[in-house]
This record gives sequence, C-alpha cells and structure tokens, in this order.
Amino acid sequence: MPAGDDELALAVPSVAVEPTLFPDLCVRVSLPLIQVLAGIMAKKPAFNLSVGCGSGLLEALLLSADSSLDVVGVEVSPDINHYLPPRCLEVVPGTWTCSEKAGLASCWLFVYPRDPRLLSRYLSVYGAAEVQIVIWIGARLDWPVFEPFMRSDLFHPVELPEIEELAPYEMVALLRKRN
Repeated sequence: MPAGDDELALAVPSVAVEPTLFPDLCVRVSLPLIQVLAGIMAKKPAFNLSVGCGSGLLEALLLSADSSLDVVGVEVSPDINHYLPPRCLEVVPGTWTCSEKAGLASCWLFVYPRDPRLLSRYLSVYGAAEVQIVIWIGARLDWPVFEPFMRSDLFHPVELPEIEELAPYEMVALLRKRN
C-alpha cells in the first residue's frame, strides 16, 4: 500500500549518542550531530533544502528530532527515497539539475555531494535568492576539491567549525550570506 502524504516509507531508526554509520547514509550520524545541524538550519516558516538526499534518512531524522524544521529533500528518483513523506521530496530530472525550490529555501544542505560543480551551480543560479546558509558535510580529504567552489561574493568566507559529533575524518563547512 503506498504511503500517504505524511507517512514515511520506512520507520526512522533510533540514533545513538556515538556516531553510527547506517547502510543508506553517507555521514556517520549521532543524536548530538542531529541537534547541532538542527540548531544551524532554518526554522519554520522558512524551509531547508537537502540536495542529493538519497534515502532521506538524515532528513527524516532531522524532522523527527525537531518539529520547528521543514526539510525538503532533492533527488533524481522517488525510488531512492525510503524515509521522507512524498510532500518532503522534490524530484529533479538529472544529477546536474538544480531544484527550483532552491530559490525559496533559506538553507541548503549538501551531504557528501559527488561533484562540486553542482554546488557551484546552485550558488550561481539561486545564491542571490532566499538562501541564508549553505551547509556542506563531507570527508576532510574531499574538502580541497570542494573549497574553491564554495566561494561567492554574496556570502562571507567559508566557516570551518570543529564539530566533535562527526567522525574524525568528516567535517562541516558553512557559508553564511552577507547582509
């Protein structure tokens, strides 16, 4: 039976205090990490756009943990999503396509994105719109490849906060819009 608009396809698993790797999520996730991300992300009535959400597990964990968040995942096929209700999923026709919802979202989340050019495309097409913060989560070893693509005159220089809740080989980069 298909899930309704508010139903999740799969039950959201419990998250521990220690970073845990789930089979359908790239980043090691923990309850403290979810709380840190929720503290950075935009609160309702604004919404957050998670580009390349995959299974939707991280987004569903964020929605479950903080009712003040509205998160929409972006993916190339609805079949990849296992956790987000349909109303929280935006399907785009290809991996190079930007979601038009990016122009309305206050926060963009990129978790282990494949290619820095997609992030750059979002910044060039929708960076002047509503977005106030961009969150990048990935491997420390990948950062030198992505860093040049996270520059924009519309935003302050990249912040690299030390987030203890991540695995030692992972990191977060933040872009905050200039006022």
